[in-house]
Amino acid sequence: VVSNTEQEIDNYTSIYKDNHIERLSNGECDATVGTLSMELLTNLERIADHSTNIAFSMYPNQKVPENTILPENAELD
Repeated sequence: VVSNTEQEIDNYTSIYKDNHIERLSNGECDATVGTLSMELLTNLERIADHSTNIAFSMYPNQKVPENTILPENAELD
């Protein structure tokens, strides 16, 4: 469940970033606001990555499903 949620957050972040770049290209958004939006999305994605690492570290003996996509910095024993 944790890994699926983290992957969903990554997917939504990518979609939101793409949509935001399109708005910037169309002149619908200010560049200053754009920078803040991108930084916010990146930080939220990092929070999700850290949360995933914490969740997996709490249950070190639990098997991770084969189809799980983990953050690049995930440490599994």
